Amino acid sequence: MFGYFDETFDEYSRTTWVAGHVGNEHAWTKYVANWKQALGDRKQLHMSDLRWKKPYTRTLLSRLGPIPAQSGLRPFVGGVCSKDIADLVAGTRLERYSNGYVVALIRLTIQAILSISDGEHLEVTFEDRDQTRGHAEDALFAMRVLGQFVDSDPGLLNSDGSSKLRKDGFLRGSGTVLFDQADYLCYALLQRHRDPESEKAEWSKPILEHSG
Repeated sequence: MFGYFDETFDEYSRTTWVAGHVGNEHAWTKYVANWKQALGDRKQLHMSDLRWKKPYTRTLLSRLGPIPAQSGLRPFVGGVCSKDIADLVAGTRLERYSNGYVVALIRLTIQAILSISDGEHLEVTFEDRDQTRGHAEDALFAMRVLGQFVDSDPGLLNSDGSSKLRKDGFLRGSGTVLFDQADYLCYALLQRHRDPESEKAEWSKPILEHSG
């Protein structure tokens, strides 16, 4: 199984989300083919670059929204409000790992691992951004250090004792549509959080409606 994830932030509320989809190789192959066809002349989807006053934007998002679910991909979201935990860990050894992105990424990764069946393995890939790579590495390191604690949940291991998390890594998003679904999902979550009645929230809703 493979997962591709992106992140988004709301600076005002200090809320962070890491989100994306998980699926097998067949599902991702189907997604890529259908997504590229739905994009038309576009090479990739960048939600922040869309022209939100153009009706075509709403049409495009309506066309793209159902594709991840129809391709057999499953959505996962890890979210956290940083200010809710900052005071609890201030001055402790955990403070380094209390960054909102770190906590959100750990929550998402554990959810994804628990979702796969015995005998399966998960490879997770995060979009490589200079401003978040260090935090992502902290999160992945923390998961390894706490392995003996995490492994106490048998759902995180296969029955032969092997870890379900086989590989984690980073990939630049330029030149691939694999992260498009995560960019769309993150953007939709952010707009719904800021104002569920806004035009951007309404137009980006299709991917949430098909995410179960």
